[in-house]
Amino acid sequence: MVSTISQLFSTTPDGPVYLALAIIWGLLAAYWACAFFYDIVTGREKPKLKSGGSLAHEIVPRLIIFLAVVGIFAPGTRSALVARIMPGPNVISFIGVGIAALGCIFAIWARYCLRGNWSPTIMLKKGHTLVRTGPYAVVRHPIYTGISFGMLGSAIALGNAFGIVVLFGTMLFVFFRMGDEERIMVEKFGDGYLKYETGVRRFIPFLY
Repeated sequence: MVSTISQLFSTTPDGPVYLALAIIWGLLAAYWACAFFYDIVTGREKPKLKSGGSLAHEIVPRLIIFLAVVGIFAPGTRSALVARIMPGPNVISFIGVGIAALGCIFAIWARYCLRGNWSPTIMLKKGHTLVRTGPYAVVRHPIYTGISFGMLGSAIALGNAFGIVVLFGTMLFVFFRMGDEERIMVEKFGDGYLKYETGVRRFIPFLY
């Protein structure tokens, strides 16, 4: 496993692309972890009231992504998954890196605005508020928008089957979750959320 990672970063033409993406996603993961522990330490983490969402919707996309990640460390599938199917690395690859960076920044901004309302699973919390500021004034699910564009940019940058498979799993996860979240938010906020739905796009600004 260590030799595989070393090879990806240092002995292939795509080394700089892999390194840039590792830094981008590493910073997002670090912010997420710090925000989670900060909410707990400062008391901003709200008590949980009710969970929602489908178990199948949670498991299936994660399984697809997990199998892809495992596959790049398995000798039998690694070459097929990481081999480029699009030309590169080139300017398009680094445009993809830029899209990934902007997507992750957007997701971090949304996580900051959500504060103690955030949870890793779909649930309502005590004192749950309907956030409509910052990126939530642009789209109703900005964390999912940011993560999805981060994955799209990564798939463009990598230009291989691995990026496409992970993007597919991410999009399944996002679209399953958006529907499940909206149902529980309507249950909590009623007409307030329905009015929010009519004024703010779901996923892509000005489009959808």
